[in-house]
Amino acid sequence: MTKNMTKDEEIHQLRELFEADSYFSDEFSEQDVDQMCQNIQNDHPLLLNTRWVKFSKKQRQLVKELIKEKITSLTKTIENAENDSHVDSAKIILIKEECIDLIFASNHL
Repeated sequence: MTKNMTKDEEIHQLRELFEADSYFSDEFSEQDVDQMCQNIQNDHPLLLNTRWVKFSKKQRQLVKELIKEKITSLTKTIENAENDSHVDSAKIILIKEECIDLIFASNHL
């Protein structure tokens, strides 16, 4: 027999999962969880308006193309910065991290 949960109970469970050191908290951002809680309150699909909603094939391709263009631009910025002795190495590291984040995002579309 399955127990029916109230919306408040569902939201409480969701928040506990996010606050725990778990796969869930690794995969979902606080913004995603906030949106999920709002979706529960509004009786909307759980992942609606989160970054985990699946794109259509054409949308995924367009987003991937935009990400590729951005990575190409950042790569050129890194190359120029590495050749410029006046650029702080911390800035270069931040740009590289942005590239890694974009690659990760592209692989999860």
